[in-house]
Amino acid sequence: QYFKKFNYDKMFFSSDEVSACHNSDIIIVATEWSNFKDLDWATIHAQVKSPIIMDFRNILDSAELKSTGFKYYPIGISDEI
Repeated sequence: QYFKKFNYDKMFFSSDEVSACHNSDIIIVATEWSNFKDLDWATIHAQVKSPIIMDFRNILDSAELKSTGFKYYPIGISDEI
């Protein structure tokens, strides 16, 4: 019944990780795939609505993301990073 209420017209599909982030409110990394570790975060930062990343797998470089201007939230790790 949940799927009957879901608005599929608002879904966006992309052929690559960078364009998938375009105009996003938040980026959630929920996989350990290595291709997400080496993205061009400066390019992504320039095209998002809100520079927020939640990293559910703790695979990203906190210092790099923060220096690029992202608010970075690694799940399960202290915010003192």
